[in-house]
Amino acid sequence: MAMIQCTCGRSFIGDAHHTAIRCPACGTSIVVIAGDPEAVSSLRLPVVLWLMAALGAVLLPVWMRVEGTGCLEIRNQFVPIPLLSGVRAMFNPWLPAALALLLSVRAGAVNLSVWGCSALGAVVFLVLAAAGLPLAAALALAALAGGAVGALQASLCRTLHAPVWLVTAVVGVAVMNLARWPASQVAVLGPGSLDGFSDTLSRLILVILLYVGAVLGTGRARRAMERRGAAAPSSLGLLALGVGGALAAAGGSTMILASGRFAPGGWLWGDLRVVAAVLLCGGWMWRSRSTAALSCALLPVAMGVATMWMQTVGLWLPSLRGSWSLAWLIVLVAGTQWASRGRGHRVWRLVAGWAAAGGTVLAALGAYWPVSPVSIRLAILGTACWAMGMAAALVRRRLARAAVTAQRGVEVEVDANVRAS
Repeated sequence: MAMIQCTCGRSFIGDAHHTAIRCPACGTSIVVIAGDPEAVSSLRLPVVLWLMAALGAVLLPVWMRVEGTGCLEIRNQFVPIPLLSGVRAMFNPWLPAALALLLSVRAGAVNLSVWGCSALGAVVFLVLAAAGLPLAAALALAALAGGAVGALQASLCRTLHAPVWLVTAVVGVAVMNLARWPASQVAVLGPGSLDGFSDTLSRLILVILLYVGAVLGTGRARRAMERRGAAAPSSLGLLALGVGGALAAAGGSTMILASGRFAPGGWLWGDLRVVAAVLLCGGWMWRSRSTAALSCALLPVAMGVATMWMQTVGLWLPSLRGSWSLAWLIVLVAGTQWASRGRGHRVWRLVAGWAAAGGTVLAALGAYWPVSPVSIRLAILGTACWAMGMAAALVRRRLARAAVTAQRGVEVEVDANVRAS
């Protein structure tokens, strides 16, 4: 049942699954598109959750076979801990940058400077730690520098009235290149410079604290802005830029804690796990406020799945390793989510969404045969299945558009008849 409005102005409750119903007030026959084209697809939530769970279940065994059981150094002894490698993949130093991008997307502003702010935080922390400053103070000042970059971007967006993605992209590239010069002038930190933070557990706890603190703090700040009546989309987007800059810079500092060195030409330039994780957790697909907490809660799991994909899928072709493999994952996931949303009949949504999701999982199954022709066949078969889902989605959208156009034509004709009578 649904609320239906006639051209005479009368609203009444009717069955939207019928192709035609009659208004009880004027007797006009009203054409209703079967399946309610204006309804939001109910497949968004299960497709996102199913796809991420299926990819994790497929990739985890083979990834654990490659990575092995993680070990912690306790009293100068390495103690194996089950699934520690998986936890480290979930809470790796790129998680704060992914959370910064997710918060900006949820606020309606795409922050493309998270990689530049990570580089800035890494080099500030490196310079201060090499100068002998306590690590906690160096981490706080690095986060403050990233927050200052975020505030600068918010000010530029408000002053220039320019798109957020354009401002953040330009500033991010500028900050990234600016961070290269001081990094080349600073010596690598010595083994004794990171006492207290040189073990895996300390770095892991630090990333978890950054993640939990940012999620809780941002939620409280948003509720405070809503109570004061200042929670406009533009204000939330500017707040997300400032918080995101500080988060990304703190994440860059944890990278220095993990390795003790800065590599400006390699891992600090655009790790695509950030984008893949935000896509996998539904950051771009779910727009309602009720799913914001769910997206943030799923982000570490999505980061772990993206890390496992990067290290296991595409090994049959050396050029597909690393960023190219992640770019392939981004295309597959984005297409699957696009196919499962929108208007049209439910059968077409089922075919499009689940075919695309099944094709993505088929491509992931190739990780079990890393250097075998079977992996190549599964990749081709999965991509073909995904393409069939995309084709079904295009047909569904075209049919829905034609149905909406026909409905509008009937409404105009009925309105003209009513006026003539």
